[in-house]
Amino acid sequence: MGNSRIAYVCGQRQIHVLEPDGQHIPQTVAAEGDLMWGSWQAQVSEVVAHSWPTWSPDGKSIACFRMPASGAPRVLITQVNGIESTEFVDLGVQLPIYLYWSPTGNQLAILTQQLGQDGDKLGLLTLRADATGSTRSIAEGTPLFFTWFGERIAAFVGKDTHQASTLSVIDPTGRIPTQVLPGVPGNFCAPVALENHILYVAHYNGASRILRARCDDPTPQCIETVDGLVGLVASPDRSLVARAVAPGGDGTAYRNLALIDSASGETRNIVDLPCLGFFWTPDNSALMTVSVDTSRNLMTWARVTLDGDIDPIAEMIPTRDYGFYLRFFEQYSQSHPIIDPTSQHFLACGEMLGELGSSNKASVWTVPLNGSKPTEVAEGVFAVYSHQNPPGS
Repeated sequence: MGNSRIAYVCGQRQIHVLEPDGQHIPQTVAAEGDLMWGSWQAQVSEVVAHSWPTWSPDGKSIACFRMPASGAPRVLITQVNGIESTEFVDLGVQLPIYLYWSPTGNQLAILTQQLGQDGDKLGLLTLRADATGSTRSIAEGTPLFFTWFGERIAAFVGKDTHQASTLSVIDPTGRIPTQVLPGVPGNFCAPVALENHILYVAHYNGASRILRARCDDPTPQCIETVDGLVGLVASPDRSLVARAVAPGGDGTAYRNLALIDSASGETRNIVDLPCLGFFWTPDNSALMTVSVDTSRNLMTWARVTLDGDIDPIAEMIPTRDYGFYLRFFEQYSQSHPIIDPTSQHFLACGEMLGELGSSNKASVWTVPLNGSKPTEVAEGVFAVYSHQNPPGS
């Protein structure tokens, strides 16, 4: 597993941290009796589940959703390896979906789903890490994908009619006016934040195009005309954006993996590999792709170099949590890295073909990117690396 810390959800839906020395440290508890934990004021007398551990940028805290057997879900922030734990907000009737820290760690974005007579509706909230219980509603709509753009949020918000959908840059504090970017967004998921631009897909000048726009410039740069569902993922250094297109739309495989130069907008095709998702290695040197083998009902992983060379890595059957993560990889990969900071391993959750786990339960595996044998490190349904190695590693 290298020198990187891992946060994982065990089979009992509790959050643990796995240290590089192999020590497993509980971050939450499925408590009974009179245990008091941080700011939890009432005695806990029921089993509590947790989901989606999300590392803060400095690696000192983990945010997650806390879901009691009865009552409303909550957002919980724990101090890693410490005793301080704070319930920040009661979500009421909203179902928890996704958490994403701002780059400074001062804010936390929360995506929720609310069931209503008019259908399901997604909502985006933000809270300040130093203001318990104080949230701000940012947007509502379906679909709803977003990225942090500094301390502002670039959000693709779908509305009842396609023409009403917008891509807006929103300041959660309300101090800077909301800016709506050109075109009617659609046929993609999360926008990409570059240094001074947003990269996204929109209907513009009579066609579906990949656009690069500044908030202060009404005329975007047209990168490419596209037909189908587009996936966009920025390299860690933001110099390149990986692009692939699913010609059949949602539910079909992405094809024609290419690289967009962030500075010039020039696009270079690298490989036509059908895939469900793709992820940059932190050293910016390669992409990890995951594909669905429908004939065998499993997923296959490969490492793809920037020259298009393909190295098969592993085959697996994912857990439900891990499969959901892969389904929305453009959004989740921004906040939940599954490749370690040294670009030597990735995390797989479920069953690894050809490997016998310690039990018949779902397991967390660290898989070397060089094709070596994977290692089972914990029983669990989902896992994520810290954004950085611990001090002194």
